[in-house]
Amino acid sequence: MAYIRELFPKLNFVYTVATGILDDQTLMIHLMGFYAESADCDVIRELLDMRPLHSVEGLTVQGLIRAAETQRRLFADKDFRAAVLVNSAEYKKGIEIYSSLANTGKLQVKAFENGLNEPLAWLGYNKDEGIRIKRFINRRTSQGQYHRPVPVAL
Repeated sequence: MAYIRELFPKLNFVYTVATGILDDQTLMIHLMGFYAESADCDVIRELLDMRPLHSVEGLTVQGLIRAAETQRRLFADKDFRAAVLVNSAEYKKGIEIYSSLANTGKLQVKAFENGLNEPLAWLGYNKDEGIRIKRFINRRTSQGQYHRPVPVAL
């Protein structure tokens, strides 16, 4: 899995796009890299877009368990929420399994299938902040390369 991570520190927001093939090793690399980049943050809100992934063939149950345990340990002192965008029932089920393993009081992971409004609201952003985040996503990523432009309703 390759990923692009863009930070919007003013809103404690992180936008991550995952592409390619997800397996146990690349999931751990993602978690470790994310932890290193966010070490100074006490509150983290991530929107992880997994819609461009081609495959999760290399992901195992043991890998999910290890990643969830690692995430709980690394982010134990953080107020962390991750909304994960997926485009299939299979991926959504995988995120639901992962969240059941990873979720604690302060660490929450949840899957979403359509649009950005619901995940951004779940992450705790109001309508105005959601508009700012959508504009941030459109400016910071290559138009059309990793996602369709996000409609920004006023």
